[in-house]
Amino acid sequence: MSFQVSSVDDYDFSGSNAGAAETIPMKARHVKKGGYIMMNKRPCKVSEIQISKPGKHGSSKCRIFAKEIFTGLKHEDTMPSHETVSVPSITLTDFSVIHIEGGFLSLMDDHGLVREDLALPNYPSCYAEELEEFIKHAEETGVDVRVTVLGACSHEQIMSHKLQDQE
Repeated sequence: MSFQVSSVDDYDFSGSNAGAAETIPMKARHVKKGGYIMMNKRPCKVSEIQISKPGKHGSSKCRIFAKEIFTGLKHEDTMPSHETVSVPSITLTDFSVIHIEGGFLSLMDDHGLVREDLALPNYPSCYAEELEEFIKHAEETGVDVRVTVLGACSHEQIMSHKLQDQE
């Protein structure tokens, strides 16, 4: 009997979170306003949570109102406070903007790695136009722009921008 030995070259570890879980479990009673939760298999930011006290019909309940972080769609759900819910693993990464063309940005991280696969955001609806104008004006005036990219559940989107601090 023969076995083929795998080498490191047989695997793709290129993702910065290779093997990391996209969600983590949490009891519903520990979810807080401003925190994150998965609703309808989508990452959402909690806008309101109401916790009722236990009564004659069982344990306390949590009523959670949330908004999808990438689309803004609103969701609502009610569950027992002891129920386990999924919370998305959120990453925030800052990039320097190199250039913008055709709705896609060329970005460089703090380690000098360049990426060109991130498009202008679809949500909020007017943010893409505002960001594009801001970047083009900054390019014309020779000022550098930084963007913050939020990542969750294999999706990334630019969430904010600012002028880069001049040191």
